[in-house]
Amino acid sequence: KQTQTDWEAAYQRRETPWEKEHPHPALVDFLAENGTLGGKIFVPGCGSGHDVRALSTADNHVVGVDLAPFAIAKAKERP
Repeated sequence: KQTQTDWEAAYQRRETPWEKEHPHPALVDFLAENGTLGGKIFVPGCGSGHDVRALSTADNHVVGVDLAPFAIAKAKERP
């Protein structure tokens, strides 16, 4: 049986172990080894946007999407 996760409720309860207040370490390592990415980049389930900000440069267009209004509000708090 498939269960649904209430992402908004998880953020409201601060039960978000995936939110580390910084980009994912594997992404940081990848960018350090390979440089920045150009073009269009889509980050589904971006949470508060740490990976989106890590990927963003003047040479690309990054779009992050999340379902939880709480996460979206947190993402909008930072440039």
